[in-house]
Amino acid sequence: MDVPPDQVRGEPRWLWPVVAAIGAAIILVPGIPLIPVMYLSQVANGVLLPVVLVFMLLLINRRDLMGQHTNGTAMNAAAWVTVIVTSGLSLYLAVTVFFGAG
Repeated sequence: MDVPPDQVRGEPRWLWPVVAAIGAAIILVPGIPLIPVMYLSQVANGVLLPVVLVFMLLLINRRDLMGQHTNGTAMNAAAWVTVIVTSGLSLYLAVTVFFGAG
């Protein structure tokens, strides 16, 4: 299903500058330990990655949305393996952080 470019709704132009400003405001707080802030931001990225990947795969595989550009079998297999591996690593991270196991 091809949508004409004049009917495609783009992202709000204010979103990325606001996100960047929030990040800059957090980093500019006097006395904040920057290394733990960077570490925690990467932990958040790792934990949220499987959730984002699942929703992306569900959208990518919708033929009514993507038309002929949906994933093939090999790409779906590789993508779901990636989701499973990143989910397992995120779960392992959560267990080691909260229970000290490892």
